[in-house]
Amino acid sequence: KIAAWNVVIDDGFYYLQLSRNIARGHGSTFDRVNPTNGYQPLWAAMLVPIFWGTDDPAVGLAAALILATLLGAMAIILFYLALLRLAGIAPALLASALFCLNPYFLELLQGGLETPALFVCLGLLLWTWARYGQLILDGQRRASLLFGALLGLTVLARVDVAIAVVPIAALVPLCRGSLRRRLSRTLWVGAAGAALTLPYVAWNIIVHG
Repeated sequence: KIAAWNVVIDDGFYYLQLSRNIARGHGSTFDRVNPTNGYQPLWAAMLVPIFWGTDDPAVGLAAALILATLLGAMAIILFYLALLRLAGIAPALLASALFCLNPYFLELLQGGLETPALFVCLGLLLWTWARYGQLILDGQRRASLLFGALLGLTVLARVDVAIAVVPIAALVPLCRGSLRRRLSRTLWVGAAGAALTLPYVAWNIIVHG
């Protein structure tokens, strides 16, 4: 417990208290009085099921750190598999080693914040492009929907990432092919992303103005 308290930063405990309140039916609030949207929604949502099973803060903290570690390992695997397809085994191994041996990366994973969820989403995006990029460019509906859904999850993992991720990803459906194919790709990618992000946007507008 002492080690965990020394690793997790203040905002990490904010997430834990917020998610515990949501799990107990108090809604999106830290103090059970004032509603809040001051957090990244995907990581908070991932923590909520932990407090369906326990109300003990120490158990919740330990479970959150285990979850963060598992997500970090998953992110490394996804980046490795994606780079293996895109660039070959040497760059994939080098990038994975840099992730694993980077103290800053390990510190971020155990800080109690949204970083593990964000890295997994980015890893899934890169792996999806490596695996299904040609299908997306060809206008394949399922691949486009998958890519769009992952874009939406990435935005929910860290909302300000949308400033960089969404404009870049929006170029994918428009980069080549007939006008009809470009519009079709844009529709499916955009629809899947909007299905995940618009409820959060609407909730913010309704509750927080």
